[in-house]
Amino acid sequence: MRKILIVLVFFITTGCNLKYSKYIGDSYKTCMDKKLKDSGVNFYKNLSLTEELLIKKGILEDNGRESYKTAFINLLKSNTFAKNFLLLKKNECFNNSVLYTYDLFSTCSALNKSITEPIYLQNYKHLLSKFMYKGYDNEELIMDLFITTDFNNEIMRMNLLNIFIINFEIKYGEWDMPRSSTVVPN
Repeated sequence: MRKILIVLVFFITTGCNLKYSKYIGDSYKTCMDKKLKDSGVNFYKNLSLTEELLIKKGILEDNGRESYKTAFINLLKSNTFAKNFLLLKKNECFNNSVLYTYDLFSTCSALNKSITEPIYLQNYKHLLSKFMYKGYDNEELIMDLFITTDFNNEIMRMNLLNIFIINFEIKYGEWDMPRSSTVVPN
């Protein structure tokens, strides 16, 4: 009987987590699509293509949690990826990810007081919005985001990838935080 109860609790918890991560992913995708509809940029497709490039170049092993952790540690603690930066800067998808960061972490992470949002979405938005004020290279925030990110949810994983890309830009590039997507690239 106890085994049945444990299995039941596991499936209920897993099902709830999948529902929550899907809701969070859908919320961010809808917001970014709406925000960027006139720019012709598909933010999450660009990030997905950038993830593929990072895997191809060996910066990420795969799209799993451990691969991302290793990549973040290598990026924040060493110069392992310096030679790859110029290659990435030539990639339009990489550059668009940096350009539209403000929308992701400010506009789409703003708590909406006019409607009641589920607490799990509010917590995730609150965590992402902290990057605007505490710095994108804040290791504590990054680790908190690892805990809350469902790596099976592509949108949540892409939000974390965006933070990785920004840290890449901060460390090796000339970081100038974009302020809004109303500035469309040439």
